[in-house]
Amino acid sequence: MLTSRKGVFDTLVLTGKGVNMPLLLKHIRLWMSQDDGATAVEYGLIVAGIALAVSVAVFTVGGNIVDLLDNLTSFLES
Repeated sequence: MLTSRKGVFDTLVLTGKGVNMPLLLKHIRLWMSQDDGATAVEYGLIVAGIALAVSVAVFTVGGNIVDLLDNLTSFLES
């Protein structure tokens, strides 16, 4: 389930003199420590590895499958 989080700049305390710098730095540190995107990258790498393995398997065995189907077609036609 997706939850909405306030961003760094949505929660800043603006004073009459400008931005509250300690609060800004605190939010930047919290934002930098989040690792939600790392999980997506890891899943992407897993999917890429599986796609590579499937591609290699199809490339290696593909010729044999074509020959098998050609032989089957010839057998069924005769």
